[in-house]
Amino acid sequence: MSVDSAKGFPEFLDVIEKHWKGKVPEGISSELAKNVSRAKEELEDHLEWLKNLQGSARPEFAMGRERLEKLLRIRGFGLTVDQALSFGERSLRELKAERDRVAARMAPGKGPEAALEIMHADCPATFDEALAKTSRELENAKRFIREKGIATVDYDATLHVLETPSFMASMISTAALEMAAPFEEHQQGILMLTRVSGEELRNLYCRTSILNMAVHEAYPGHFHQGVVSNKKPWMHQLSLMLIEPDTMVPSWETQEGWGMYCEKMMIDRGFMSTLADQYAMLDFAIWRACRIIYDVGFATGDSSLEDMIQMFMRETNSSRDTTEAELFGFSRTPGYALSYLTGRQMVFDLKADLVRELGGAFNEKRFHDLMAENGNLPFHLAQKAVRAGM
Repeated sequence: MSVDSAKGFPEFLDVIEKHWKGKVPEGISSELAKNVSRAKEELEDHLEWLKNLQGSARPEFAMGRERLEKLLRIRGFGLTVDQALSFGERSLRELKAERDRVAARMAPGKGPEAALEIMHADCPATFDEALAKTSRELENAKRFIREKGIATVDYDATLHVLETPSFMASMISTAALEMAAPFEEHQQGILMLTRVSGEELRNLYCRTSILNMAVHEAYPGHFHQGVVSNKKPWMHQLSLMLIEPDTMVPSWETQEGWGMYCEKMMIDRGFMSTLADQYAMLDFAIWRACRIIYDVGFATGDSSLEDMIQMFMRETNSSRDTTEAELFGFSRTPGYALSYLTGRQMVFDLKADLVRELGGAFNEKRFHDLMAENGNLPFHLAQKAVRAGM
């Protein structure tokens, strides 16, 4: 991963150089160009050093069962390692069965492959059209949650949809979100989509995938959650300002759990209303169930990299390249990949508890607002804040 990153960095320098050409005095431009050239020379030396390390690198990277147990306990998951793995395996079985039922309604008697083809056939013709459609669907989702009274929206916030810069494309297989900065008066973010074509365009940017992405990444998902949580006192922003894997990490279970909750909730509320939309949501949920399985397997050392690659390819019908990018990325952050589906269950459980306790006094919009604005807190603290606010 370090080698791939080092290989991509010269492209970043090229982008920077193109940006200043013709915009600064010639003397400064010349000096900057020399610095870029020197930096590239140093990068070559650095890349060679990294390659030489490969011969002595150890394949073992697992943190071990005991440390993973401690991590889950500190973060307040309320699950042991075995319970987390059991939840992932049970969820995978249940989600696949539900997806099969939806597929049977989409293409009676033709099997899941026919349902998948129906979903992929509804796709923009080009990547540029997919980029434009994504922008439109973000605005549609934003308008929908406001008109339906789902959540309180900051209409001044802006989310820009852009193509992933070439120097980052190798690290972002589909899309990535740059959140709004905590103390910006005008909250702005960037959703980057990586350019693909042909079959990959159908797989990654069909209509249902774009809708699901709009909900999860933007409204009422991550971007909305980030914008409203940025309005909270500065102590809420500590996990963003001090992010460091050895000391403090974001509240993944709250943030990713919220994003996944929004996918299901927006289907229930009618924003994504077709069988194909349901199929896509379940397909993405199956990915997240697989993440629990390989996250636990990697962290404990109980599963090999190749075994988990084969499992993920089999269960998600993903290519080897896509699978390796997925697994290699999450292998660096134990506890992150398992946060998606476990976090969604935490949100559902909290909502069910509040509905039962409050009865007719339960206000769903208030619940959504409180969940979103406390998105930077670990879930065990966020649920206390939500309960206090209801």
